[in-house]
Amino acid sequence: MRASLVEMEYSEALRLQRARGLEGACGWLLFSCPPTVTLGRRTREDALRTPRARLEGRGVRILRVDRGGLATFHGPGQIVGFPFGALERHVGDPRGVRAFVDALKNKLAAFVREEAGVPAASVRVCGAHGETGVWIGESKVAAIGLRFSREGIAHGFALNIFADERGTEWGFGAIVPCGEPGAKPAFLYPRELNADEFTQVAVRLEHALASSAESAAVISA
Repeated sequence: MRASLVEMEYSEALRLQRARGLEGACGWLLFSCPPTVTLGRRTREDALRTPRARLEGRGVRILRVDRGGLATFHGPGQIVGFPFGALERHVGDPRGVRAFVDALKNKLAAFVREEAGVPAASVRVCGAHGETGVWIGESKVAAIGLRFSREGIAHGFALNIFADERGTEWGFGAIVPCGEPGAKPAFLYPRELNADEFTQVAVRLEHALASSAESAAVISA
């Protein structure tokens, strides 16, 4: 039995992601995150439905980040995944941005179908208006926001495992998620998981992501 999934600040995970990539490693950093709202480059302040000062007073971190996409919540009850390493090692092509994103969406969708036990037809990798992510029906179960540069890949995905009060009240409900006013969160499990159960989900997600020799260096911090 491995150690429990580590909780890590979003900014610290970004630092570690970059460091691992510069070391020449290739894989995935999986972690849980304290309540954090990240605002992508195009995000306007009105993406916060709850005033910033009130959110921060409740312990929610608000970070302006350099990825694409809009407002996203990261927090308890989720597994956050950051890829590290060169694109070529992940998908065999140094220019393979589209291939990487498509592969990630498909792997997450397959994992969602298997883990939640839902019909394949109910899981989608594109929103009604072309939004990136993974949906169960009309509800979003995984948000994806990435940045690609010469230094490597930055940021990643947030996958909703179970509902946590801190997330439902002070996370998803406090923002316009990914610029989609009507979007509601979906969760893989209808109940809160204990630490061992949560870690086992992360282990299964590791295997789902590590589908090639190069990406088999998946880790949990």
